[in-house]
Amino acid sequence: MRRSLDDVLTETVRLAAACTPASVALLLEWVPARAAFTIRASHGWPVRPEEDAFAVPPSRHALEAMSGRQGGLIRRDLAGRADEPRLLAAHALHAGAAVAIADGVGPFGVLAVYSEDATAFAEETLRTLDALASLAAAAVEGTRQAADLDGGRDELVRLASLVEGSADAIVSATLEGTILAWNPGAERLYGYPAHEILGQDVSVLIPAEREADRRLMLERVRAGARIPAFDATHRRKDGSPVTVSLSLSPVKDRDGRVVAVAGIAHDVTETRRLESELRQLAKMEAVGRLAGGLAHDFNNMLTVIDGYSQLVLMKLPADSPVRGLIEEIHKAGERAADLTRQLMVFSRKTMVDPRVLNLTEVVRSNVEMLARALGDDISMITELEPALANVMADHSQLEQVLVNLVLNARDAMPAGGRVTLSTANVQFDTSQAVSPSEVPAGQFVELAVADTGAGMDAATRARLFEPFFTTKGRGRGTGLGLAMLQHFVMQSGGFVTVDSEPGRGSRFRIYLPTVPLPLAPGVAADAEDSPSGSESVLVVEDDQSVRLFTQSVLLAAGYQVLCAADGSEAALLARTHPGPVHLLITDVVMPVLDGHALAEQFRSLRPEGRVLFTSGYTPESVSRRGIVIPAAQFIQKPYSPAALCRHVRTLLDEDYPSAYLSGRSN
Repeated sequence: MRRSLDDVLTETVRLAAACTPASVALLLEWVPARAAFTIRASHGWPVRPEEDAFAVPPSRHALEAMSGRQGGLIRRDLAGRADEPRLLAAHALHAGAAVAIADGVGPFGVLAVYSEDATAFAEETLRTLDALASLAAAAVEGTRQAADLDGGRDELVRLASLVEGSADAIVSATLEGTILAWNPGAERLYGYPAHEILGQDVSVLIPAEREADRRLMLERVRAGARIPAFDATHRRKDGSPVTVSLSLSPVKDRDGRVVAVAGIAHDVTETRRLESELRQLAKMEAVGRLAGGLAHDFNNMLTVIDGYSQLVLMKLPADSPVRGLIEEIHKAGERAADLTRQLMVFSRKTMVDPRVLNLTEVVRSNVEMLARALGDDISMITELEPALANVMADHSQLEQVLVNLVLNARDAMPAGGRVTLSTANVQFDTSQAVSPSEVPAGQFVELAVADTGAGMDAATRARLFEPFFTTKGRGRGTGLGLAMLQHFVMQSGGFVTVDSEPGRGSRFRIYLPTVPLPLAPGVAADAEDSPSGSESVLVVEDDQSVRLFTQSVLLAAGYQVLCAADGSEAALLARTHPGPVHLLITDVVMPVLDGHALAEQFRSLRPEGRVLFTSGYTPESVSRRGIVIPAAQFIQKPYSPAALCRHVRTLLDEDYPSAYLSGRSN
């Protein structure tokens, strides 16, 4: 009787160690006469059971588990507790999970597992232990009721039922790798029914390139080593890969010889995918922050480069031999400013600025740049409607859409090909089914980008706009471009369609609703549109080059200019300057005293003075610092001499109510 029960309890602790991330499993029997526990069965325990290390003093966590705590308990600080057995600390067993064993008469004891890893156990561990504890309790009760071996054998059958009911794949194989046992969980995970897989080599589940790893693992298990859970890529019956968390354990006979290998595999494919996406998001956020910081610094430099080039052009006669050289500097500055705006769009530090646009003109202004991006082996054709209706959209985002589609087309044609950009006016009525969603009838503008590349199958088209989905190789794409494209188009009231077949290229069509409004007038940056004045202006800028440029522009326009390198110096000037200070021009983000705090001091010292804020950051990113700046009081870097003079003159001439004054958000 005693032998059969011990066999069941020994098997119970072995399964407890095999089915959980534990290095030690114990079955502790409660001895009421001694008010202590004794080790009834163990697996991986570093001392002999007869040393009875748990007997005196009683283990605190085992007492709590046996006292009826619902669902058992998990402790992650055992090695540091004075009321726990000394051997736990001696062998660095930090974490423990325990459940009570009740045999129908009273508490029999506790089933417990331990690990050196303080984070090893979770609620799933308790559910596994609870199932095993129930089987152990049944074995104890059966042993008390019968004096033969049948009770122990019944318990082994029940243990087998636990394996059959497991959601994880539980597989056993010979030491050579021939599959011996295959539970329903394995059938669900890998797709093989038991009658097909039993007797086959386990290598059918392993990709060929991982064969060396498989042999190494088998060698370690043959030597008696238990291999804790690690990630592995396996292969399903249909050939598709699956990522599993796999643990391997040796199966021993009564004489302690390793006779087989047992493995438990848990599908973690989706978990690892989500973790990868989270890492990608963190990387994108870091790159975005870097791009935003670079854009801010570039804007300061471009203010000087582009601004001085315009000042020189204003002074040069039309027939000057160096005028062409300066104009090239000015054009390069404008292109650099466009690149900076794209960086700020990427870093999401630029505000959405919808305005009336003509898509034909947008495409024409970007054709040269897009053609360079395609390379020499891909030709570009434009079919642009000259009488295209206007739309309302953000110019920078629309340019980004064009860039994304053209670059995707280039990647689809590694051997060269043709890209066609076209625009057209289209009219939809309720009988047309152009988009999967309902599209209101009305006038739309179509922007199409077509290529002669590889094309896409139906499965790829179905996932095309999913975030993080990409057909490009590892490290070549984020899978966000088309998702952002669709978001922008939908924000603008439009929709996107895709026509593509394998080997027949792709055509993306973007539809935006038309607006009955004229194009926004362009802003000329010449001397005639640069109003002058004679008021006193205090310029505060921590970048010396930008400060000197701003001073030069204002002096040339007739203003009296005071300059300060930081907020504290400017506050002192505002306090001590004997004459009036009509306008404060201040950078927002500065050391010592920021622009907002300076503006508050300035208004208290000069109540009639006005404030113009400037920054290489946008008002949106500045507002994240708790500062709200009305558009009428803000000029974005890089600014031209004419734009600066217009802002200054407007603020000095207009009677802005107090509502226009900047304030810190709540």
